[in-house]
Amino acid sequence: MNRILFSFFTLLIVTSAATAHPAQSGWGEEFAVEIAHGDSHLVALEYARALESYERAAKLAPHAAIPHLKSANVLYKWGNAVPARRSDLWPVAV
Repeated sequence: MNRILFSFFTLLIVTSAATAHPAQSGWGEEFAVEIAHGDSHLVALEYARALESYERAAKLAPHAAIPHLKSANVLYKWGNAVPARRSDLWPVAV
C-alpha cells in the first residue's frame, strides 16, 4: 500500500510541475499554445485531437518532457481503443 501511495504522489508531483507553466519552459509561445489545445481537447474527452496537439508540441520541442508525458496520459485514458483508432501507433508499441 505504501508503494502505491508513493507512486501516486510522485506522479502527482511530476505532473503538476510539468503542467504548471508551459509558456515559461523556454520552448516558445507556439509550444505553449499546442499544449493548451491538447489540454482543452483532453478535458472534452477528444483523445485523438489531444494526442495530435501533443505530437505537434513534441515536434516543436523534441527534448521537452511535457508533451510526451501528456501523450502517455492520453494513451492511458484512451485505453484499449488505441489499437483500433491509431493503428499507426500500434506497431511501434509492440
